[in-house]
Amino acid sequence: MGCAASSSEARTTRKKAPVEERFTPTFAAGPPKGHNYRRRNSISAEADRSTAKYVRKVVPKSASERAFLARAVSGIFLFADLHATLLNDVLDAMEKKVVADGERLMAQGAKGDNFYVIESGKYRVLKDGKQVFEYSGAGFFGELALMYNTSRSATVEAASAGVVWALDRATFRHLVTSAQEQRAKVSQESLAKVVILQSLSVADRRRLGDALVAREYTDGEVVIVQGAYGGNMFLIEEGKAVACQDATVGGKVVRKEVFTHNAGDYFGERALITDEPRAATVLARGPLKVWTIDRAAFERLLGSDVKERMLSRVKSGYTQSK
Repeated sequence: MGCAASSSEARTTRKKAPVEERFTPTFAAGPPKGHNYRRRNSISAEADRSTAKYVRKVVPKSASERAFLARAVSGIFLFADLHATLLNDVLDAMEKKVVADGERLMAQGAKGDNFYVIESGKYRVLKDGKQVFEYSGAGFFGELALMYNTSRSATVEAASAGVVWALDRATFRHLVTSAQEQRAKVSQESLAKVVILQSLSVADRRRLGDALVAREYTDGEVVIVQGAYGGNMFLIEEGKAVACQDATVGGKVVRKEVFTHNAGDYFGERALITDEPRAATVLARGPLKVWTIDRAAFERLLGSDVKERMLSRVKSGYTQSK
């Protein structure tokens, strides 16, 4: 297909990344105040044998129910790391629960066993018997106890009849752990190849690996645009991406393919430390899975001093990758 962008660029797909997207987790209806969420969905390092007991669970659903869950889950930061295969496991495992008015779904101080996504209804959040929040028709709750292996921090009870979808503890922790392990593998194998990152310590690269976000593109979709000012670096997990450059020849703009990036390659790394415009347009050639990190996360994790040292190295003679 060369360097021509596909019409698929206009389609909306799960984890499709808009050109130069700055990743910001989205909360469905927002969590109760006082909850301290982390940008990444890291889970407690405490030993948890529930992952060892994991058995893939498939709960039958109608096409409309599955479509609803796909939309709902796509807006939840917990699953930002999951590529399509693991996301499908999430959808398969979620179980519908019809809730009666007044029914209690979580009790403060109890052990957490499920994470819930709201389809309909109203739900009161109580701390020490006092209402602190109310969900209405959308949202999610119950993830903290599953992520950090702690007791429930609040009570949640229905304020009306409604429907929720539950994801059990074993599936939740297995899938999040699988995503973390995959991200860690990428951080060790791929980040070590990035020339401007080679001066970083192993610990620093691990921190960057923990901040990687999964993205998927369809054939012909544009990842970055020549001349744009972006802030993301990309690491290819699966697939290929073609880099193209536009030049004016005889008064006409001609786009020429200059390089093909394969699995394990990276591009856009200078955007982490400079404000230079992109040197080329990069498009997916076939289905493409990448991991990406933006400049804000990079600076937050490593600090401005590391950035300045890397920038000095770039100015001293480093040439940007193709």
